[in-house]
Amino acid sequence: PSPPPDFTPPVFLRLELLAAAPASFNTTFSLDSNGEVYFAVFKELKASLPQLAAITSSELRSLAQGTVTAVADTSSQAGSTFVPVVKGTRAVLARENATVVVTGMTPGQNYTVIAVSEDTPGAWDGAGYKRNLEASVSVRTIETVGLTLSSLVIKAAEGGDAVNYAVIMSGVGAGTSPAVFGDEDCIDVRVSASGTGGAGQVTLSGDFSGPYTADTATFSGCGGNALLIFVKPVDDMALEGDHIVILTHQVTRASGKLAGLTSLVNISLTIEDNEKGGVVLSAAATQVDEGGALALTVRLTDKPPGIYDVTVNLAASSVLGGVVSFAPASLKFEGVGGGAWNVDQTVTMSVTLDGGFAYGSRDVNVTASASSLTSVFQGVSAAAPTITIRDVDTVGFVVLPALLTMVEAGDSQQITVRLTSRPTAPVTIAITTDPPRAGLTETVLMTQKALTVGIGATEWQAARNVTLSYGADAHVTGDLVRRLSFTLSGADTTGYNLRRYDNYVTLSVTDVNKAEVRVDPAAVTIQEGKSAPYTFRLGSEPFFDVTLTPSLLPGGPLSLSMASLVFTNTSGGAAINRVVSAARDYAQTGNRTFVISHGISSADPVYGAGGALAVPSVTVTVVDLDVADLLVTSGAADTSRTQITVEENGVAQKMTVRLATAPLGNINV
Repeated sequence: PSPPPDFTPPVFLRLELLAAAPASFNTTFSLDSNGEVYFAVFKELKASLPQLAAITSSELRSLAQGTVTAVADTSSQAGSTFVPVVKGTRAVLARENATVVVTGMTPGQNYTVIAVSEDTPGAWDGAGYKRNLEASVSVRTIETVGLTLSSLVIKAAEGGDAVNYAVIMSGVGAGTSPAVFGDEDCIDVRVSASGTGGAGQVTLSGDFSGPYTADTATFSGCGGNALLIFVKPVDDMALEGDHIVILTHQVTRASGKLAGLTSLVNISLTIEDNEKGGVVLSAAATQVDEGGALALTVRLTDKPPGIYDVTVNLAASSVLGGVVSFAPASLKFEGVGGGAWNVDQTVTMSVTLDGGFAYGSRDVNVTASASSLTSVFQGVSAAAPTITIRDVDTVGFVVLPALLTMVEAGDSQQITVRLTSRPTAPVTIAITTDPPRAGLTETVLMTQKALTVGIGATEWQAARNVTLSYGADAHVTGDLVRRLSFTLSGADTTGYNLRRYDNYVTLSVTDVNKAEVRVDPAAVTIQEGKSAPYTFRLGSEPFFDVTLTPSLLPGGPLSLSMASLVFTNTSGGAAINRVVSAARDYAQTGNRTFVISHGISSADPVYGAGGALAVPSVTVTVVDLDVADLLVTSGAADTSRTQITVEENGVAQKMTVRLATAPLGNINV
């Protein structure tokens, strides 16, 4: 049903918490019927809020200024919710007898809590709606007070800026509410400094900018304000290490709530010494060979304070392919069993071999770092001048022997090949020869034209053998010089990649070929009317054709099967046959001897050098078949008969008379 005409507008409640408010408070809302409670917490109000006047939710929100404190619902009823309240927002509790705890209050800040109840339509009881809102606020009171220090241990650098701590007036009421101090609550505190180093180690002030007083000062404060105390260590220019100064506190005056307080605990002030000792590190040289050693010396620049000892450790920067070590690696100065601080101690720096790699010269940085229980030698170090490690390995290539003496078509020879340092990746060695002389084919023979060298610790050091020989070229070249070149390749990073050694090995080759004309046989014997062969051969293959032309005695009985002989540049080693024939002259001349000489012509440099090459001649002996005789025969058919029978008064018989050979003159018979 519609509300009655006397409908009562919403009721709201305002609770003001002033400057002395606690950090939290409890507010309990009670409704005499089901309804909703809207509440908010404000730090300030824009205007005073009229008491018990009708106000809408939007009007309530418009009163807020600043951020609203968080609100927690501690109701134990099922379904209770926590709703943080921010500016312009309301929280809703749809139940009866809800308790709200407001936390996060800042002491000294004014707050206003507003709660509004708005009716929700419900059952009509005939007497109209009842609207009541009751609230109670519980504020805790101060019960105990005292003095505390902001820190019990502080640290400051000698000769540096001042450090500070505070003496704080504090108190606690019922529960956890803070105490509130007034102008009548005052205190004076006297601070005194003492330590093993004697007086004058620190100065004190109530302001960072001073003035400062040595060793002792009194500080005053009232109304709960903290006493701020600045402590500045004095630079005493002494090598003493970090040391402790104790700050004691005595209450010389206390009034109001603080009356009766007399003392505070002490504060330990650590003064960090700004003076430092030093280390001197020297090296006998700035270079050392890989695998060698170098002497270093170490000493301190100052004596450690008291009975402290100092340990100095040596270290080296990393070195490619090598390890640097120190013997001893650690030295002790002063204290128990340590050497005198100003006397050099010797350390041997050793450099290991890197296994044959040619990394080149490398720099190493050696440092000496001090450690000690006294701060003056903590973090102190020294460096020696940069030391260069000289590499004993070099990227290189060795072939032995570098000169080979060889004979054409003779025995083979051998060379050994190896690297001078260890590669980081396999290396391939390719062997090539210089070009042969024009007109010649390659006759340098190798068992291997490519070698591979691995990276193993021993494999790279092994010598590789290559067998070489020089084949027959059949030409007259004179003694030759040939050369071998070597090309190295691979993924090595030390310098073997694409490295070339030109004309690295020399081959001295003795020529076995001769420029000559050979005749076989050099003398022949033939009968008249017969013939016989003889053979010509060159001692080597010519580069150009060679022609042999015979020379015969004019009118002689000899004749040849060919007028001239031609040896080509590919057949110089082959034999050419020639046939000599003797004619029958039927004259008794006796055996006769003839000489066949030969001329030679060629564009070849050794066979045609102006006819200077001697060509052997051929001696031909012609056997005479004729005998001076008078041949008388019968006329019968049998001409061999030398007897004639003639009958008396018979038939006449003939006889024949002739000469056996042609006469050189007339013959009378």
